[in-house]
Amino acid sequence: VQLLIEYIGIFSRHSEIKRCCNDLDIKLVFSFFKIDNLFGVKDPTHGGLRSRVVYKFTCAGCNACYVGKTSRHFSTRVCEHLAVDKASHIFKHLQNSERCRSLCLIDCFHILDHATTSFQLKIKEAIHIQKELPSLNQQLHHVNLKLSF
Repeated sequence: VQLLIEYIGIFSRHSEIKRCCNDLDIKLVFSFFKIDNLFGVKDPTHGGLRSRVVYKFTCAGCNACYVGKTSRHFSTRVCEHLAVDKASHIFKHLQNSERCRSLCLIDCFHILDHATTSFQLKIKEAIHIQKELPSLNQQLHHVNLKLSF
């Protein structure tokens, strides 16, 4: 039997372990304790700087919503929806309603999920669209995710 035991001082002594497990033939292998095993040592990334996220827009004026994904910084995509991406369904919605446009803030956007790969991002976006049924998503092309057996 081979055990992997974190080194924890006096309690890791071979004689102490043998005393507790005297009927077993034990071979000890110690690994060194690392502080980052307890918690992450990196500062969390600010929401606006996160990338590969699925996000939701909820209009403050009429509760219309949109679910999208971006591989770039979240804040970059939000600014595009609000100001420069004329093809965006959110941009078009806000241009068509003075009331919605006047009430819309960056707070209308929030991150629903994140992914580590582009493939995971596409799948997660599809799952959130299926779950949320957003009124502003008007996709012309989609991939059928239903599997037939």
